[in-house]
Amino acid sequence: MPRSLLLAAAVAALLGHAALAGAPPRETITSEEIAQQLQRELGDRLPSGRVELDLDNPSLRIAVPAGDALALGVDNVVYDARTGRVSADVIASADAADAEPVRVTGRVYRMIDMPVLTHPVAPGDVITARDVETIAVRSERLTQNFVGTEAELLGKTPRRSIRPGELVRPADIQVPIVIRKGELLTVVLQAPGMTLTAQAKALADGTQGGAIRVSNTRSGRTLEATVIGPGTVAIGLNPTTAIAAR
Repeated sequence: MPRSLLLAAAVAALLGHAALAGAPPRETITSEEIAQQLQRELGDRLPSGRVELDLDNPSLRIAVPAGDALALGVDNVVYDARTGRVSADVIASADAADAEPVRVTGRVYRMIDMPVLTHPVAPGDVITARDVETIAVRSERLTQNFVGTEAELLGKTPRRSIRPGELVRPADIQVPIVIRKGELLTVVLQAPGMTLTAQAKALADGTQGGAIRVSNTRSGRTLEATVIGPGTVAIGLNPTTAIAAR
């Protein structure tokens, strides 16, 4: 490169660094900070409970000269409670009197706490409190019936693979199956001063506390029973039932 061009490049670089060195320090106001300020400004005009305000332009940044008394203010706030839409003029400056307002728009979302799995739980495994966490979900996402409390998940097992963090539908879970179709069972009958047992075969899968049809292995009679544990069912006690169970 000719010497003159090298000299020109060096001078340009020097001037550029000098300009940067002499530039006043700047501060940046993010869209998150603006949304928080708008939310505070709206106050009790917002729906009760937890809400979230998102700006339409999440990449918005407002750069202002740094100052000891940096002000972030909002003016001309318009809020539509029906649609959740909000707009306002935002002023961010060390000297608010000299600042140019920036018009921003966004939307307010009502947030609902929903239970989800923290990790995959295999079908057949029982869901425990260690497997569940609560996340905040925008109400507009709840367009169908989902499990809404942790208690509805505990003690259940997935019917299918459920991704961690995925909202759970009632049809996605079930009470664990403790008796399998075709399994040999003990039938228990109890009455004051009397306990009878018999052997039967399960005619369907059975869940804890659920009803199940069983067949007496000796008589072949079909009975309606209640699952009281793995391999064990109980039947209602009346003379006819007791005779059938033998």
